Formats: sequence, C-alpha cells, structure tokens
Amino acid sequence: MKKIDIGQAITILANIAVLAGLAALVIEIRTNTAAIQAASVQAAVTAGREYLMNIALNEDLSRIRQSGSQDLGQLTASEAYRFFLHSRGNWLYFQNLWIQSELGVLDERAWESSHRIVCEFFAEPGWRQDWEGHKPVLDPEFVAVVEECEGLNQ
Repeated sequence: MKKIDIGQAITILANIAVLAGLAALVIEIRTNTAAIQAASVQAAVTAGREYLMNIALNEDLSRIRQSGSQDLGQLTASEAYRFFLHSRGNWLYFQNLWIQSELGVLDERAWESSHRIVCEFFAEPGWRQDWEGHKPVLDPEFVAVVEECEGLNQ
C-alpha cells in the first residue's frame, strides 16, 4: 500500500472542507430565497388587501370604480380622472408583481393568481378603454402579458 504524506492528507481534507462549505452555502442561499419569496408574497397580499379595503371603505371611490369599469362615459371629468389615477396605481402594482416574478423574487403561484386578476380587470370595458392611456408608460413586456388576456377572455 502506498503511503499518503501529510501534505496530501491536508490537501484532501482542505478539498473536502471546501466542498462542505459550498454545500452549506447552497443550502443557505435556498433558505434565503424561500424567505425572500415568502416576504414578497406577504407584501403583495398586504398591499392587495389595503387596496380592496380602501375601495370598500370609500363609497365615492367604490361607485367610481364600479361605474367606470363598465363605461367610462358614465363618469364626470373629475371622476374619470380619479378612475385614471386609481387604475394607474393598479397597473403599476401588477407590473411590480410581474417584475418580481420575472426576477424570481415572487413565487410563480403568486404571480399566476395575480395574472388571473389582471385578466379579470382587462375583461371589463372601462378598464380596457382606460388601458390605452397607461400602455405608453408601462414595460412593453408587461403590456404584452396583459394584452395576452384578450385571447383568454374571448
């Protein structure tokens, strides 16, 4: 049998330690990724809940949202502007979720759920009418994702 000298033994042990360190790093990265994704989902749920509660607790905004989603022509100029601001915030929120999903920060299931909501909005005549005013400021790839809903809603 061949003898292994101390230098070789130290090299082998050092290589094993490096591999163990890399394995520990992979586990840590996976754990951190899961924690970041969970925090992102929670933040999205909290923001969505606040959005819905604001509408539910504001009778005027609720009426504007309900009327405008069906026909923007039913709204006064002031109400149409409020609807526009409301929907701009909505589209920016969903674009942010989409970006987080693309970056891998937001869990794919959370985006899929949000995408179904986006498609529900896009199916409403007032939101579709209002959409044209928002497209120019949104990410073109997100615009394509939203407009894919058209095929889903038919």
